[in-house]
This record gives sequence, structure tokens and C-alpha cells, in this order.
Amino acid sequence: MLTVTTTVDGLRSGLAKAGRLDTGIAMSAAALRMLACDALVVPAVLSTASEVLDLGRAYRVFNRAQRRATALRDGGCVAPGCDQPPSACHLHHMWWWIQGGRTDLDNAALLCGFHHRMVHRQGWAMCLASNGYPQLVPPTSIDPQQRPRQHHRFTLDAAIAAARCESRPGRLGSAPGGAVIPHRRT
Repeated sequence: MLTVTTTVDGLRSGLAKAGRLDTGIAMSAAALRMLACDALVVPAVLSTASEVLDLGRAYRVFNRAQRRATALRDGGCVAPGCDQPPSACHLHHMWWWIQGGRTDLDNAALLCGFHHRMVHRQGWAMCLASNGYPQLVPPTSIDPQQRPRQHHRFTLDAAIAAARCESRPGRLGSAPGGAVIPHRRT
């Protein structure tokens, strides 16, 4: 399966970079139309009832629809500076399932094998930043101020600000006032 991100206007235009593959390669509108000619086209419509994107605690493993939606949102490994494409990444529960995390889209993030092991071994915390993209928060042993870090793909103004993870009632990982509580092994 190949994931292509584009818009209807992008397909209709003659733009040289009308869309991109899940590997990050930009494609022209003509190339996208040619791919669509010989392929089964599955439109990715996020936040609709057409596919179940939130599974709560009922299932531990993310489904294909969730993986596709996360790949479209994240574009690859979310660790700053990493260029691994979605196909080389694991789907990670930002709030670990074993610690009460849900198998929902807003708790999913793509991490390559190296960064997935790093998050677990070093105790990095993760959450969605105010711009809607995942951010990593280092343990105090790495950064005593626990400044959140985001991949450069997420260059919205909110990503540049050093905002903390928002405190949510009933969610572990953050305390009142936005202080991040690192994950602990059980």
C-alpha cells in the first residue's frame, strides 16, 4: 500500500509538487493521476465515522486506519531531526497502554526503532502539543527544565513556543500547571 497526500485541487492543477508520498518525495499532479489510474484509491478522511480511529482501552494494538491517519499526520518519525519515513516506524502509545493509555489517535505517534527504544529506556514523556502534533519531553537527567522538543516538520508558531503538555483531568503524565511527570516502568 502506498500513501499519497494531496488535495482535489492539487490533482486538478499542473503543479510540480501537487502531493507527496509517505516517504516525503514530492510528486507532480500528472504523476499522481497516473498512480491513481492503476491503483485502488482509498481516500483518507480524518475525523469521520467512516473508520474507527479511537479504540479506547478495548484494544491494545492500533488498527490499520489509525496507522494510516497517524502516518498522514506525523509524516514519519516524530523525533527531532529523524528522517525515517512512516513505513520504517512503529506506532507508539504516547501515554503507555500498560499505564492506562488509550488506543486512540490522539495518543499515537510514529517513532523509528531507535527513537522508540530511546523513549522507553530513558523515560521520555510524549504528548500532543497545542499545534496538534506530537512532542517529546526529555527526562530531567537530560534536560532539568524538561523543554519539549518537536520535529522541524511541525513548524507552526505553537511548536516554536516552549509550551508544556496541557493538563487533562484523568490523564497521567501531566500535573496541574502543566508539569510533566515522566513515565515509569511497572
